[in-house]
Amino acid sequence: MPWPFKEIFVFYCRGALKLYNAFTMRILIFGLPGSGKTTLTKELIKHFPCLYLNGDKVRDLFEDKDFSKEGRLRQARRMRVLADMAPKAMVIADFVCPTKETRKIFGPHLSIWLNTIEDCRFKNTNKIFEIPKKANYIISTKDVHKHSPLIIKRLKEMARHEK
Repeated sequence: MPWPFKEIFVFYCRGALKLYNAFTMRILIFGLPGSGKTTLTKELIKHFPCLYLNGDKVRDLFEDKDFSKEGRLRQARRMRVLADMAPKAMVIADFVCPTKETRKIFGPHLSIWLNTIEDCRFKNTNKIFEIPKKANYIISTKDVHKHSPLIIKRLKEMARHEK
């Protein structure tokens, strides 16, 4: 099935699935490709019953390798819709989310910027990546075991407040 039909299906199902979960906490782990987003996410998801959305896997599922501005906006919208459809109360998404606009579309309740590299192998991504003016956490090293305990503690506190 070509990806536009999958996307239409996702939008169609959104309302029905949302009935099962009144609030979904969206956690965004973002940064340049190769910054350690997936490594950190895989550590965090060990500690929570959550839905994990990996940007690369979602792009593959929707057969969408468009990295133009429009393609990146579409990916941010897609990630938001999938997060909102989650049957779990927490969604942890890791994807580049390179601009203020894409981050606003995803609308995280908590954002974690992996600022561990200056440039990645994709020149177009380096060119458009906007340094965030705010993020709940800014991580500057790839030491997952150093950073994950503090983030896990914060997520557990947030989860308790949402019950």
